[in-house]
Amino acid sequence: MTSPDATPGPAGFGIAPGDGERGSAGRRAWLGLAATFFAGFSAVSVRNFGGWDEWLIVSLTSKGITSFPYAHRPLALAWALPGALGLPATLSGYWIAHVAYLCLAGLVAFALARELAPHEPMLTLVCGAAALTWVPLDPHRLNPLNNLMYSGATLAALCGLYCLVLWARGRGRLVLGAGMVLALLAARSYEGTLGLLGGGSLVLLVALGRESKRPAWTVALPWALTVALAAALAAVPLVLGGPSYQVSGLGWDASPGGVATRLLAQLRWHLAPLVSAPPPDILSWRVLLAAGAFAVASSSAGAWSGGRWERRRLLSLALAGLALAACGWGVMLLSPALSGPERMQGFSAPGVGLLLGSGACLAASALPGRFRGIAAGVIGAWIVAAGTAHTLHLQHRWDAESVYEQQARLLRGLVRSVPDVKEQTLIVLLDEEGAFPAGFTFRHAVEFLYSGRAVGMVPGSHDFLYPSRFSEDGVTSEPWPVIRQAWDEPVRRFRYGETVVVRSRAGTLGLVDRWPSPPLPSPGAQSEYAPRPRIVPRAALSRTGLLGPG
Repeated sequence: MTSPDATPGPAGFGIAPGDGERGSAGRRAWLGLAATFFAGFSAVSVRNFGGWDEWLIVSLTSKGITSFPYAHRPLALAWALPGALGLPATLSGYWIAHVAYLCLAGLVAFALARELAPHEPMLTLVCGAAALTWVPLDPHRLNPLNNLMYSGATLAALCGLYCLVLWARGRGRLVLGAGMVLALLAARSYEGTLGLLGGGSLVLLVALGRESKRPAWTVALPWALTVALAAALAAVPLVLGGPSYQVSGLGWDASPGGVATRLLAQLRWHLAPLVSAPPPDILSWRVLLAAGAFAVASSSAGAWSGGRWERRRLLSLALAGLALAACGWGVMLLSPALSGPERMQGFSAPGVGLLLGSGACLAASALPGRFRGIAAGVIGAWIVAAGTAHTLHLQHRWDAESVYEQQARLLRGLVRSVPDVKEQTLIVLLDEEGAFPAGFTFRHAVEFLYSGRAVGMVPGSHDFLYPSRFSEDGVTSEPWPVIRQAWDEPVRRFRYGETVVVRSRAGTLGLVDRWPSPPLPSPGAQSEYAPRPRIVPRAALSRTGLLGPG
């Protein structure tokens, strides 16, 4: 049986395995697109730390925990579990997982475009390349640890949509079942994918049009029920489950004016950099390599000369891309807190890719036939070059702003001053440098480094998740009830004799031998602070490899 992937079209565009020369050329196209992405993203560092969630993610995934119960996301960290395979020696596993998710998501966007426009190879290649590289203003995408759940959930949603399109094109029930499972997985990882899963499915099915081989209701009904179930599972806890991160932390504004304003702002942030001056990194060798890889991919697929160039169809696909991008933002447009491009452009990249691919071909269609493929290819190469330059520019920002080295330096100082501790020890950090803006960050870094024998506390920092209080006889840590069972974080009381205080000052961290009152409250007369008996000599902890040399 002939695979739909081998739809007749321009020479070299069939990508079915075993399709002879066309299959070999198609594989070169896939590899060329992957190389287009890696040329720029290989410059991204796993040490791009924002300073908040990174140590939390390392600590939780090291124990196999997947849920963020306070956000009602039971599978949020499932995508980070492969990254934990590199622990305790390195963080590289998280980088590899994040890069794999991003690359695969871009390739799935390419595959979706091929299903919608099998006779427009340049359109599909520009779509895939743009989905991979054109995320110009979202620095969060370059934080592998913190972005894993978003990149993984986006990949699952796109794979689910691809299965839906294949089902509409006549594939078997197993494909539909796989798509429904992937849709539920994506939504239970991150509810922000519901826009893609719901509205995005409608956009793709409308764009598929007469290419669909099944009655509309047999395609739409099972998918609609799946998305409705996913939406209910996400919404019910937010409505009936008391306070949540989404409502209390992100807020809610469903007014048409507010949603429209945020939508237009997101469109401007994603598209305006196309016509503005590119970063100086446009002269980097990585940019040249990315553009060259795109040229290899497009030449392998015969895209420079092929295509039907039907303007009405190109315009309809461009509008479909615009609608798909809006669906990617979808649910997140309801939050006034998400008012910038951060954490947003990865979800819209597939739709923007389809818009840019269609737009490039639509612009080139005004030229004589032999120049159309060349013009569209040049536009695609410019998108790749500018997108790669923006990635490099964002990495330069991370080089200057990442707090990894500051946090790692203090943690290295901690393990030098406190090589190891007895069970049930509280390490209190007087953070005069402000390296740990939230107490839970230091708490989980300490819990990971000391394998659970100690936890950390930063008085005066944001007490999100772990409020604590001092009393005459010690310190009480009262984790939020919602995480106590899920993360095995019970209420804990530490006597002052079970406490070790350290102070960071002028780039160094040292042990505090006498109770610092002030700034800490004075202990009761019967309480004794004696840190040195809590410290256990050890040549080296087994988990300090993540802190780097120093």
